[in-house]
Amino acid sequence: MAAQYMGDVCTITGKYNDQQGNEKNRYLKVGAWFDNEGRISVKLEAIPLPDPNGAVWLSLFLRKDDDQQQPAPQQQQQQQRQAPPPQQNNNQRRSRY
Repeated sequence: MAAQYMGDVCTITGKYNDQQGNEKNRYLKVGAWFDNEGRISVKLEAIPLPDPNGAVWLSLFLRKDDDQQQPAPQQQQQQQRQAPPPQQNNNQRRSRY
């Protein structure tokens, strides 16, 4: 049986404040993790840098179902700002002249 994708492997790259002023961690995806017949396997696509103490911490996030995933807040704001596409009414066409 092939290994099953379980989620992303991320490392903390910094901190930021959300809209309510709460401090949050900023994550960067560095790989993926898999379940291989009860064993966890990790595939790194990038090598994370150590923190000032020389430690490297990785966080494993479970995958989300496609219907549960929502765009990041920045993407939601951009989508809301975009004007809706113009609607064409084929029954009423204007003459150019």
